[in-house]
Amino acid sequence: MSRHEVNIIATIISTALVFAIYWVKMHQMYQGGMFNTADTASLVGKAILLLIVVQIAVNIVIRIASHILFYVTRGEDEPDLEDERDKLIELRGLRISFFVLSGGFILSMIALAVGQPIFLVFNLIIFSFTVGDMTGNALKLHHYRRGF
Repeated sequence: MSRHEVNIIATIISTALVFAIYWVKMHQMYQGGMFNTADTASLVGKAILLLIVVQIAVNIVIRIASHILFYVTRGEDEPDLEDERDKLIELRGLRISFFVLSGGFILSMIALAVGQPIFLVFNLIIFSFTVGDMTGNALKLHHYRRGF
């Protein structure tokens, strides 16, 4: 397994872990009625900011741990080279991520236009970010595994 594949797998794991915890916590807060107040937008905004900070921190920690594990198990230092194939794989992953994110954003704007609560709209946007990121990374991993 290459260094690129290890990075992608680490990113997928950290994203899935953090967002699963976020969704469980948001569901518990929603069931508890915390979003039935006038401060709903502020509360959701604070939760999303906290989510961003936690996601960045967890991603850094998991990537460092995966790099250490990669180099300890390999026993050799793989050169940090990036060629045209790596750039094309990255661009294809970004393209599918943007398509998914754009679709989710449009869906959330439709939900807002038909009068859905702001809680749902913000979480649709976050969900589209999550699915877009994971879809793009899964496609990149597929291309690396396939030998694109």
